[in-house]
Amino acid sequence: MNDAIELAKELKDEILKEPLIVEYFRIKCLVESNDEINTLKRDIALAKAHHEDELHKELLTKYNSHPLVVNYNTLKEEVNEYLSEISKIVNKK
Repeated sequence: MNDAIELAKELKDEILKEPLIVEYFRIKCLVESNDEINTLKRDIALAKAHHEDELHKELLTKYNSHPLVVNYNTLKEEVNEYLSEISKIVNKK
């Protein structure tokens, strides 16, 4: 059992070194620290809470078309595919 745990830790370390993963976390950090994006998120939540459907839709479109968000979402899909492939390999009998 300890060998499997050690291998899993090594796999995690290797995954975290993968350029795709490094770039994903870099962009994620940029998205989370971007004032414009954070303001949009807040305004989207407020518009939804106040049932301002048109404003909500407009802000959501603006948020989803922001270059950092587009890049982040693309990378997120690629990371999910990458991790799915690893999962398939690990689960293969």
